[in-house]
Amino acid sequence: MLHLCCAKFHEFCSAPGEVVHLPLVQYPVLRAMLQYIYTGVTQILEQDLGILISVASEFGIEELVSQCEKLQNKPKSLSDERLKYDKGAGNFTIRYAEKLETTGAFLSQLPIDPLKLSQLYKNGTCSDVDLSVDGFDELVRAHRLILSAWSNPFAKMFTNGMRESKKDNVLIRDVCIEPFLVMIDFMYKGHFEPGIEEDSGSNLLSLLILADQFGVQLLQQKCVEVILENLSEDSASAVLLVAASMPNCQALCDRCVEVCAKHFDFCVALHAFEFRQLEFSCLQRILQHPDLRVTSEEKVLDAVLLWGANHDGISGWEDASAYFNDNTMEALVFDREEELKCLLPLIRFPFMSVTILQKLQSSNLCKFNQTLMELVLEALKYLEQDSLAASSQSNVAWHGRLVSFPKTSLRFTPRPSTYKELQYICDGDRNGVFHYIGTSYGLHPWMNPVLMKKITVTASSPPSRFTDSKTIVSGNFQGTSFAGPCTEDGRVSAWWKVDLGKNHQLMCNYYTIRQDGSANFIRSWSFQGSSDGVNWTELSSHKHEQTISRPGQYASWPVRGPSANLPFRLFRIMLCGPTTDISNPWNLCLCYMELYGYFQAFN
Repeated sequence: MLHLCCAKFHEFCSAPGEVVHLPLVQYPVLRAMLQYIYTGVTQILEQDLGILISVASEFGIEELVSQCEKLQNKPKSLSDERLKYDKGAGNFTIRYAEKLETTGAFLSQLPIDPLKLSQLYKNGTCSDVDLSVDGFDELVRAHRLILSAWSNPFAKMFTNGMRESKKDNVLIRDVCIEPFLVMIDFMYKGHFEPGIEEDSGSNLLSLLILADQFGVQLLQQKCVEVILENLSEDSASAVLLVAASMPNCQALCDRCVEVCAKHFDFCVALHAFEFRQLEFSCLQRILQHPDLRVTSEEKVLDAVLLWGANHDGISGWEDASAYFNDNTMEALVFDREEELKCLLPLIRFPFMSVTILQKLQSSNLCKFNQTLMELVLEALKYLEQDSLAASSQSNVAWHGRLVSFPKTSLRFTPRPSTYKELQYICDGDRNGVFHYIGTSYGLHPWMNPVLMKKITVTASSPPSRFTDSKTIVSGNFQGTSFAGPCTEDGRVSAWWKVDLGKNHQLMCNYYTIRQDGSANFIRSWSFQGSSDGVNWTELSSHKHEQTISRPGQYASWPVRGPSANLPFRLFRIMLCGPTTDISNPWNLCLCYMELYGYFQAFN
């Protein structure tokens, strides 16, 4: 510390362990100077002020000299908040920093030269402990005092008689080397190195865990700030899994819960493993969040059972029901049965379809779980009364129901939604996303969205008379319409691609195509989605598909599995094998396509 705070200390001590003699300095003055160095605050009697100035000047503590001179010149009219004069006691209080911090950020509290401190760490000068991480050969030469000032666990390790307090080499177990080195570096600099703040992934999360483990509060705060700044639906589940166990990360937990609620389907579909590991209280908060956005209540039930079963083979209620049908009911025991009793009432069953509710009622799930059965029956009675009221054209009011339902229950209140459900009805209907965008979201008569420049359609071959982008979304039959072959990654293919635009995205659960007037029928293709046009996710794959067998024929297919819950901006149909035409086997002959699902438009 003397080396770090005293510019001229080397004049008194040239080697470690050397004794410095100060015969002319009285103990109260020396103590006041050392107290200023080690704590940033000291007190000195008025008559000793001149001696303190002299000693501080000899050691090169320039800030202390400057503050003492101010006291000496104007002891009773001070404007510096760091300097106080107690007339009754006849002494001065001198503080290095304007305010005391309680986060362990001691670098700003003491008259330390940050450049010297950085050099001490870099060169290992005056180091008194070597740190090594289990499984790695690299040694970190450090200083017990610096580590202890930041971290209570380190302080206890070095001072309470543990074996580490007597050893020069300390082995640190159960940590990763990269975040550990970043933490030690932070202790000597008080800030992140360039590039660390741009990393919002697992490395920063590991650093947060390490900061919590070693009690480095300022580092923990910095990690939380960076993670909050970069938090997205992609990372929210993993971050919540970590932050929920840290009492100092409540703000981060709150934000994660909000993001998971607003992007519920995405978080469950793409991050099912992290979702299954969430604490009960976290999932409960997500389901109770006022901004919970879901495409359907069935998805909420799927998510609750996914979490409750905590079983690799169970991803929703249909999986659980099938599991019961194939095995004895005792074969699947919910790990979190008691918690499920609290979570199931948070699902708004009255907003499920009657068909789904009836399937649930007759399933073994309801026979196994009494709470679920009661909620399903309640929802069916609710919907039955709505149906009876509608058929008699009566005004449906709470007091007019045959069955009394709690007026304040959120189960009977629709959730807020930013998604528009565009449901497939039949081939060639007008319920798809292209038609919806073409009507300005249902507000105006239809116009071709390609001509309105609201969406973009491209093909694998250049535009021509028979490769016309506006034809694909027009809904009109075209005798000849095809995308010609191209070569991608060394393979021949052909594709039609639709870009919904930067302000649109769709969770696609159905799609329709129509053959042009030719007999060039597709047999093997892939339906894909993308957010950036570079990385593509396969939504539906077809091999040797025989459905299309005549010119002008419509055909439609559902998108199943987790992919149906992922929002994308771009979609394409990509030929993966030759068509039935011998002369032009790589022409993708389509004159129409339409997409369905849950559509979202951003402002």
